[in-house]
Amino acid sequence: MNGNFKINATDFVAGFDPARISGTGTQITGKPSKIIVHLNYEPVSSDTAEFFVALVDSARNLVALGSQRLSSSTTGFKRFEVPFAYSSCNRPDTFVMIATSSQFSNGAGSGSPGSVLWVDGLGISYTPAVNVPPTAVTDFGNTVKNTAVTIDVKANDFDCEGSA
Repeated sequence: MNGNFKINATDFVAGFDPARISGTGTQITGKPSKIIVHLNYEPVSSDTAEFFVALVDSARNLVALGSQRLSSSTTGFKRFEVPFAYSSCNRPDTFVMIATSSQFSNGAGSGSPGSVLWVDGLGISYTPAVNVPPTAVTDFGNTVKNTAVTIDVKANDFDCEGSA
């Protein structure tokens, strides 16, 4: 990354949607488990800083999201490990990072002027290996009175790693 990031705040009016931020992000490989970042925050009043990282696939679909909020001063740089919550089995190929020194949830931009957030030492970790939890699907079976039925409860479940 070159240290410069430009974005139009109107991209976030409906909330954080990386698919709406075309032409941004840094390429990655594999399925990262977390991002490691050093943040230094000096809020004004009761302001809150927000740090978001989205992993998207080649079609710009959201694959995973990580976030960290800071509501008090860090008194210098502090290391944060921000885990990714995967919502898709797709392989991400790009990460998009948004850091705001004032609260920005849902595009409201309701922070205090003067708050400052510094971001440094950004790294991506691939350990431990990511295992997206399986998705269980409701099972049904029919039988007549006093007759046992056998149901394969895993037959219609879905697991990204194929172990369901």
